Amino acid sequence: MSTDFLSLDEYVQGSLTLAFTTISFILGSLMIYKYIKYKDIKLLLVGLSWILLTTPWWPDSISFILIFFAGGNKNYMLVDSLYFFIANALIAPIFFTWTNTFSKLVLKEKTRTKKAFIALCIIWAIIFEIIILTMFFLNYEIMGNRKGPFYVDWNPIIMFYLLSASLLFMITGLIFSAQTLKSHEPSIQLKGIFLMIAFITFTIGTIFDVLLIVPEIYQVSLILARVFEIIASIAFYIGFILPKFVKKLVLKT
Repeated sequence: MSTDFLSLDEYVQGSLTLAFTTISFILGSLMIYKYIKYKDIKLLLVGLSWILLTTPWWPDSISFILIFFAGGNKNYMLVDSLYFFIANALIAPIFFTWTNTFSKLVLKEKTRTKKAFIALCIIWAIIFEIIILTMFFLNYEIMGNRKGPFYVDWNPIIMFYLLSASLLFMITGLIFSAQTLKSHEPSIQLKGIFLMIAFITFTIGTIFDVLLIVPEIYQVSLILARVFEIIASIAFYIGFILPKFVKKLVLKT
């Protein structure tokens, strides 16, 4: 077995991805803990949504950990079959958790619209989950072409599905944060500002992720994507929880 070690750029890419998924998991778990403490179902749904949203990046994080402890040897990266499964199979639940969150926060009393919106998103998720699982069990190699430990050239169907989940999250998130900014309560407005930052930076990060298909800017694009996504994760948590120290620092109260 030939030895192929991570380059400096790949170490940076892997560590940033690990930082993003770790921070996101911790902050999502803290929101779930807040649900246990305050019994607010929205906190549970929001925490789960953010954790699930980051699952496509889990395989990269796992690969980086395996390679790191193998002394940088890329032969120890996560095998393709597990990589492809983890990156895609856990996306579907976000269509339930986040659409429910959005419905509770924005649609509220619009019962028919709320039910139709949730049902449409869940049907969409089920259809693609069936497609993805069928592809995986028939021949997982048709799902994508892995070109390195942290990059896969996905099948157009999967790329479309990944982008649809991101677009759902981004569009509904921007609508919610814009509505929050209309509040006359300073603390609610502050939450809206952080949420707007979160959804905008996540959008920018997603754009840079899409630009990974351009070989000439692959390395820079991936680093910028992770930086913006880390910012989004922190801003998302602050926007929903608004820790006391942030409120005191910004509002002077």
